[in-house]
Amino acid sequence: MAVRGLLHGFKPVEFAGNFPKFEQFMSTVDFHIGYRVHSHIFCISQRKGSILIAEDSRGVGQVAAMGGTALSAHDDVSLVLDGIDQFLSTDGAQVQTAVETMRLTHGRMLRFLEQL
Repeated sequence: MAVRGLLHGFKPVEFAGNFPKFEQFMSTVDFHIGYRVHSHIFCISQRKGSILIAEDSRGVGQVAAMGGTALSAHDDVSLVLDGIDQFLSTDGAQVQTAVETMRLTHGRMLRFLEQL
């Protein structure tokens, strides 16, 4: 997928260990597609389109927990491309589903954090 993106003029961006740089850059984008769970969550929290291509069970679980269908980095590229087309053809309906899930579970999450 990364090579396909490069061929279409996209470039990967890395922010490991630099949250201010991450936050500054991510606030300028309209749409995210990639492998980073936290980039996906950040975009969803900002009501921006985001497609997570899960590399492991953490990504799969995160997408499922928010009511979406995960794309896997281990799937055939055609399946991932079909998933991207599905996302775009529904105008990112999974984002709205994720936002509603966050709204419904926010209070429960706060109660859990208070117990820590």
